[in-house]
Amino acid sequence: MKTLRNAACPCGSGQQYKKCCMGKAEQPLELAWYRLRNANDSLANELLTFYKTRFGVPALVIAAAEFLLWPEQEELDGLIEDHMRLFMPWFLFNWVYEPDDTAEKLDIPAGITIAQLYLSEKEQQIDGLKVRLIASAARKPFSFLEVTACAAGRGFTLEELFTGRPTRVMERAGSRMAQIGDILMGRIVTVDHASLLVGCSSIIIPHSWKPKMTDLRKQMKEEFSQITEETLQFYDIQIRELYLEIYDRMLQPPKLVNRPNRHKPEQLDLFGDD
Repeated sequence: MKTLRNAACPCGSGQQYKKCCMGKAEQPLELAWYRLRNANDSLANELLTFYKTRFGVPALVIAAAEFLLWPEQEELDGLIEDHMRLFMPWFLFNWVYEPDDTAEKLDIPAGITIAQLYLSEKEQQIDGLKVRLIASAARKPFSFLEVTACAAGRGFTLEELFTGRPTRVMERAGSRMAQIGDILMGRIVTVDHASLLVGCSSIIIPHSWKPKMTDLRKQMKEEFSQITEETLQFYDIQIRELYLEIYDRMLQPPKLVNRPNRHKPEQLDLFGDD
């Protein structure tokens, strides 16, 4: 997975490698990735402790309902358990409390993420790498990411399907299962020239779902001349709605349909994602 001088920089900046990270990296990329991954794991625990101490369960319940696009209350607990790998990073880095959106009032500052609030109160006590991680991850939108290159056990190149931006991500476990053409729902965060998935779906989405994503991209292009991160933030609900539809369709039991045939016994047809 060697990057050529004139190729797009794997950090996702959009610049050529020779003009970006090629001469700037002060440490080997793998070491930077390990440091970033450890900082992310440690920061996640700190943010969870901070949230539990300050806000308690009600904030989590309200955020879970919003993430799942407001299902019936009796369905909420079971549904959110299926999406924890996506929901918790979204809750910590993306969710903001809006008092006008809920009948239950919370003692939480409006319009700021939990990670940003933690940073504003604890910045002097936080490691510099974690400060940069919060700055990079806060409010960064989730999107669909297609695997375009893969080195099993080392990492893969993921192309953000709406902007078309490729980023090389180091990922041990995920790269062993992924294949070129697979699609993930997630969010790439880049710090110090190393890129990490901070939030990723628990399912690999088949390539057969790409036309649905292409349709949504066309909708974005009709409204915005250029698709940027701000565009993805604007379309956050529509992107999440499509992901939840895909998840439900992939995990629901297949439909069994009888089709009589004169020469063969009745067979069971399994309907996919057509």
